[in-house]
Formats: sequence, C-alpha cells, structure tokens
Amino acid sequence: GPDLERVYLYDLDITADGRRRIVVKKSNFSAIKNMGDVNMRHAGRYGLALPYIRPGSRILDFPCGSGLALEVFSDLARFGSFFYEGWDSDEPTIIYAREIYGKGRPWVRFDVRDLANFELNPGTFDTICCIEGIEHIDPNSQVKACAQFARGLASRGTLIVSSPSPETESSNPNPQNPFHVWELTKSDLLELLGRNFGPENVELISQKN
Repeated sequence: GPDLERVYLYDLDITADGRRRIVVKKSNFSAIKNMGDVNMRHAGRYGLALPYIRPGSRILDFPCGSGLALEVFSDLARFGSFFYEGWDSDEPTIIYAREIYGKGRPWVRFDVRDLANFELNPGTFDTICCIEGIEHIDPNSQVKACAQFARGLASRGTLIVSSPSPETESSNPNPQNPFHVWELTKSDLLELLGRNFGPENVELISQKN
C-alpha cells in the first residue's frame, strides 16, 4: 500500500504523458492518526534549512515526496533566485510534484531517483535535505547515501538529515511501519554522519512530537 507518511496538500486529477490518469486526494488529516502532526513535523524540519539558503543556492531535496519543501521555501524567491531539485523513487508522486509545484517555476525540477542507489557529481549542491528518508533504506544503502551526500556538497555546504529514533536501544526495522527499513539510534546516526563529515562538523537537534 501507499506510504501514509506522504503529505499531499492539494487534490490533483490529470492525464500524465497523454496516457495515464493520475488522481491524488489531499491527505485527510482527521482520518489518519497523527497525520496533522506528520505534516507539521515535516514542515518544521524543512524550516531548519532556511538559514542555509541564499540567492543562487543549489538545493537538493531527496526524498522530496510530494514537494512539501516548496511550501516552506517558495517565499525565499522574493529575495533572489535559487535552484531546487526534488528527487523521489515514486513516479506518481513526482508527477504530482511537477504539476503542483513545478509549473511556471524554471528554478524547480523534479526527477525520479532511488535513495538506495544514486550518484552525485562533486560539489553540485549548496544545501541537501534528506527529511525522513534515510530510515527507508537498509544500513548498507545508508552508508552509500551519506557518502554521496558528502561528495555532492559544495565547499561549506550543509546537509540536513532528519530521522525518527527507534523506541528500542538499538537501531532496527520498525515492526509497526514496514516503510521504515532501518531506524537509527541517535548515536548510530551521529556515527554514520561523522564518518563522512567528521564528528566536529555534525550537530544534533532533537524534535519532540
């Protein structure tokens, strides 16, 4: 079934590529337990990126989901242009993001990419956001993804990663959420990031529901 953590703020009914009908209903915050909380938490995490976005900044949002980041970032365009790329493995969600957030915005681009298997060109992005994504891939893929994030960041660039802490004392799959393949404890997340960026360059901020 669909990942219930995906947040859709608008309805959409289009024919994509002249052949496929894509129908999306906006998330029903009252019908899904904690859905409104999921929305606010995701928006709050994207807010952490705002101090690092400047005119001319190149931003990667991976996984981008339905494009919620643009709800947070769009007002920044008043202060100067920046370039945003959103990647996600779910093609219908990318089609939704293009229709809702990409049209009429030449500084926005969405593509289908797999967080478990991708490569970045060196120094491509000034800010990379991986919001509630790293737990969706296995430990080996997490290591590879973080190495690519380090490779893809420009000098003095910033990576912002958010991930839920498991309720246990060790990193593990979440038995209540099949989409969370490997949830990381705080210490394991810090070790994973420190391996590529140096422990002195990693800062941890905790967020409570």
